[in-house]
Amino acid sequence: MKLKILFVSTICCFLLCAPFSQAQDSCPDKRAPWINKTEVTYKIDPMPTSDLVNEAAIRSAIQRSFDRWGSVLGITFTRVNSNADINLGFFSREESPFSEEFDGNAWEHLGGSNTRGRAEVGGRIIAFDDDEVWKTQRLSNGFETVVADVFGGIAGAVNLDAVATHEIGHTLGLQHSPHSEDVMYGGGVEAYELSNTDMSRAIRVKENRTGWNCPGAWGVESFNWNKAPGLLRQVSIGDDEKVWGVNAEDAIYRWNGSGWDKINGRLKHISVGAGRSVWGVNAEDAIYRWNGSGWDKVNGRLKQISAGSDQSVWGVNAEDAIYRWNGSGWDNISGRLKQISVGSRKHIWGVNAEGVIYYRDVDENRWVSISGIRAKYVSVNDSGKVWAVDSNDKIYRRDDEGWIQVSGSLTQLSVGPDNEIWGVNSSDEIYTSNARRLK
Repeated sequence: MKLKILFVSTICCFLLCAPFSQAQDSCPDKRAPWINKTEVTYKIDPMPTSDLVNEAAIRSAIQRSFDRWGSVLGITFTRVNSNADINLGFFSREESPFSEEFDGNAWEHLGGSNTRGRAEVGGRIIAFDDDEVWKTQRLSNGFETVVADVFGGIAGAVNLDAVATHEIGHTLGLQHSPHSEDVMYGGGVEAYELSNTDMSRAIRVKENRTGWNCPGAWGVESFNWNKAPGLLRQVSIGDDEKVWGVNAEDAIYRWNGSGWDKINGRLKHISVGAGRSVWGVNAEDAIYRWNGSGWDKVNGRLKQISAGSDQSVWGVNAEDAIYRWNGSGWDNISGRLKQISVGSRKHIWGVNAEGVIYYRDVDENRWVSISGIRAKYVSVNDSGKVWAVDSNDKIYRRDDEGWIQVSGSLTQLSVGPDNEIWGVNSSDEIYTSNARRLK
């Protein structure tokens, strides 16, 4: 039996292991149609085909998952046999109700795990992958739950409590979180108990503050930009507050506290890390490193480069391939990005050709997409503060709950220590958040 698709918006793919996790639409603004009810019904049909699973355990795991959200929102979720507000089911990849939306590849295979759950953001349908072998298992807390043994051993199994709780969050209207402790984490969650962030986001949706993670959802935040002298096409601030930039003719400049000193050489892009760690690339994609008095050429070709506070250096080439400096050469890293920013080894962000923003999960060695906006440029500092500009030169900063639009217009920006921002606009005018730098 197939579930009728009532409507399809952004669809989540629950991942355990992926070089790039699935990107979301730029700014979905959905809220579940049943969110104002105090009594909400759901149906589970079809059940998994595995003969190793106890259907009672399936029902219990899914009920627990609904109850986690219900206790926060004041909603009672009840299982029924027909005419439900929410429809759940276990489907093969060929029978998934979402297949047509993904050109027959609804259960996209990324990385080492096939196990998937899919749900409409603010919708009515949740589908689980029946091509996996689901088994009944008792958890350490006494719950009898269901797992999909995707790694050849129960220790690596996927827990239905975690998958279902995550997907129910999407039906509420929630997008992915960048925090691994959250149920709504987009990089492959193991948690099934709601974090404070999960709960606060659900309450915002309940209160009809839809699009909480959309730019400008709460208006544009006023920000005091201070105009600096000179004209630059691109600017970079380093860990020790040194500021360098290049102009439209690829001339190089360094801020001296009141103006710009011209530096020998020609670069189209420059990046300042810690101390004397200044790197750049020229019009031919040749790579150069500052030695304190001049430029040393480094092997390789990159179109854009970024230096972190701890001597880490990453870059992307003309084909959007990603590279990391190992001290003597470049290691190719999986994925494709058109622009990359490195605050430190722990804080690496980038943007792909479609404007999707990613951060590097350094523990899992993979890229995880961040929803809310599409961007053309992103910058992160060594403490993880992230700013971005979109294709319309709108400016955004990121906090724990999503993207906040900031007043002003910039084509490119750089985040330094203490969240100090430097940027340039479409007329190459230079702006900074730090007025004392201009005195």
